[in-house]
Amino acid sequence: DILALNGNIAIQLDELGNGVVSDISAPAAYQQDGGVDGVVSVEAENADVNTSQGSHSWVPVDSGTYSGTALQSLPNNGTNLDTGYVTNSPRLDFQVNFVRTGTHYVWVRGVGAATTDDSLHVGLDGAAVATADRITGFSSTLGWSQETMDGVVATIEVATPGEHTLNVWMREDGTVVDKVVLSVNPAYQPSGTGPAESPRLGVTALLEDDFNDGDTVGWSIVDDCPSSQPEWSVQANVLRQTNNCFGFSHEGIALGTHQLSASI
Repeated sequence: DILALNGNIAIQLDELGNGVVSDISAPAAYQQDGGVDGVVSVEAENADVNTSQGSHSWVPVDSGTYSGTALQSLPNNGTNLDTGYVTNSPRLDFQVNFVRTGTHYVWVRGVGAATTDDSLHVGLDGAAVATADRITGFSSTLGWSQETMDGVVATIEVATPGEHTLNVWMREDGTVVDKVVLSVNPAYQPSGTGPAESPRLGVTALLEDDFNDGDTVGWSIVDDCPSSQPEWSVQANVLRQTNNCFGFSHEGIALGTHQLSASI
């Protein structure tokens, strides 16, 4: 068996029926920090899904001052979506594994070059959240804001632990978003470029080595076979099954690349 967390593994069947791990897709969720601040930190450009809607898109921009590559809602033609934005405004999705529940305070690092280019919406699981919409307070200088047009700080409520989708929608086109940070601590305030991006736990955190160095450094291989039987080895820069301990049935399957999905 091959265990992949929230990802797909492409298995190449060779003429001997050996399985070769050849590709990994679908990155795992961002992991919330379990400390007192319960921080979640995501870079805008690393969204799991970037969806264009309503003739607008989140487009990469780089001024040299962003913590990574920021995203700007374009074209900048004066569009303002105060309502109906869930289905009509470009959206960013971030898969987050929450270990804390309750109120999470939202901070956004961004730029608003003009008062018509300085607001966005944050939501959860594809739904609008009234306490985190209409986030504003950005200026022509890159900075952090949790201000909303309703006069309260932006918050979302996480009802259950586990994976949820953090959403960011455009309100006014031209707005630039660099990073989004959540914290369970109302006194928490990011500064500078903010906290490092939260780690992604799962297959992408384990399977990082392309074997060009001829070994398995960067990989975590877990099995339940006798230690006297080496189940995996590096051959021709790929991790290859070397006995039938982890054999899988491939009778009747043609040679080539096939997709195997596994999750927990």
